[in-house]
Amino acid sequence: MVDIKNMIQCKYQTQNNTIYTVQVNSVLLNSFNVYIDKDYTDKMCKEGCSLFEKNGGCPPYAPHINNILREKIIFISVLLDTKKFPKKVLKSNYYIKWSFTEVLLTPLANKIGKNIKKELQGYFLASGQCIECKPQKCAVKQGYDCQNKQNKTYSLEATGVLVNKVTENYMGMPLQWWDKKDTKKRPSYMMKVVGVTTNQDLEDKDLNNLVIKSIDEQERTTRI
Repeated sequence: MVDIKNMIQCKYQTQNNTIYTVQVNSVLLNSFNVYIDKDYTDKMCKEGCSLFEKNGGCPPYAPHINNILREKIIFISVLLDTKKFPKKVLKSNYYIKWSFTEVLLTPLANKIGKNIKKELQGYFLASGQCIECKPQKCAVKQGYDCQNKQNKTYSLEATGVLVNKVTENYMGMPLQWWDKKDTKKRPSYMMKVVGVTTNQDLEDKDLNNLVIKSIDEQERTTRI
């Protein structure tokens, strides 16, 4: 059962002063309603991602979500309609389209999630690989133990969360991807998702206010 769902439209200005309209969605779930399959997500990471065993926040180093979950978990997604993508990006290859998505949406989603984590004293689950040591190189990628375990972040997928099922069933928006083979095929939108686990009791207005406050604290981001 879905507890709470919110949607907020924002204007997000990049460092080169280009403005995009993004949609920030949030939903609060009881932890037992989360879709989980750690064996499956580890397998997908191993077969499809070059960062497997090469990033401290990725499998096989990431713990099972059950070791992180508290009573509640908030999912926050940041979405951009692909019609708003620059024309030169839409005409480019798969990797440029994907890189544009990563550069634009992932940092914003992670910042919003981290702000909410601080407010709730919760546990943050990121979108994408751990980058907490940047600009220094990841020690794990160089073959050493993680040197920043206190600040290390794990992605939702790395801990076994079936993010696509969560967004499809609780936000009404399945994840979409660019097609490597069919470059003319375009998804309707691109979306990045983060999570925050918490034991605090929240009501609809509480979550909405948390998300609003987190958005307002972001540079170059204005609610519509």
